[in-house]
Order: sequence, then structure tokens, then C-alpha cells
Amino acid sequence: MFGLANAGLIIAFIAAVISLLGLLISKENKVSEFRQAWIDALREEIATVITHAHAVHGAYLAKFSPESEMWKNVRDDFVKMNEAWAKIKLRLNPDEVRSQAILAALQKHEGIFLENNTPPEFSKLRDADRKLLKSTQDVLKVSWFSLKWRSDVLR
Repeated sequence: MFGLANAGLIIAFIAAVISLLGLLISKENKVSEFRQAWIDALREEIATVITHAHAVHGAYLAKFSPESEMWKNVRDDFVKMNEAWAKIKLRLNPDEVRSQAILAALQKHEGIFLENNTPPEFSKLRDADRKLLKSTQDVLKVSWFSLKWRSDVLR
């Protein structure tokens, strides 16, 4: 009788441990899903900034006359760039060194369009794009390795 009671406790303990492990794995999977969504959203927002910046540059090269015609053509691009700039800033932690690099590159990118430059200094656009892409790739690489590591551990 005493052995049967101990066996019941051991079985209950094993069931509790298995249940706890299941909860931990489920939590880690959810964290990985959120991290992947964060990576995907940051990629999309950076691409939005670059794409719409080049659309504005293209419209400038088209030399619309009068300037109000150019504004009609690029207004939506400016709105999308501003939205993406804001989303990127909200997504990043300004206390992290890698995030600071993206934020600094983003500030230079914004400066081309927002610093009362008439016209914007498009000659700086390619360099600003490169810096923004490089700093973002560094953050995405670290995030991806972290995500991959979590995934490998859970297997």
C-alpha cells in the first residue's frame, strides 16, 4: 500500500513537470512569434521609408510645373514616409546601442526632407539609405540569431 501511494505521487510529479515544460515551450513559441512579427514589421517600415523617399526624388527629377503639381504627386509619399518614420521610432529602444544607430541614420534620412531644404538635398539620399540599411541589418541579424537560437533550443 505504501508503495502504491509513492507511485501515485511520482506519477503526479512527473505529470506536473511535463505540464510545466509544455507551458514554458508554449511561452517561448509565443515570444518567438512576436519577435518574428517585430522583425517583419521593421523590415517593412524601413522599406517604406526608402521606397517613398525615392518616389519623392523621382517626382523632383520629373520637374513638375507648377510646384503645386509636384506636391499633389508626392503628398501621399510624404505621408507614408512620416508614418514609417514614426513607427520605426516607436519600435526601437533608444537606450540600445544598435537601435541608436538606426535612429541616428533615420534622423539623417529625415533631415534630407524636413530641414527646410529647398529643394531637399537628394545628393545625400543614397548615403542616407546605405546607413539606414546597414544599421537596420545589424539589428535584424542579432534579432534573427536570437530567434533562431530560441527555435533551436525548443526542438
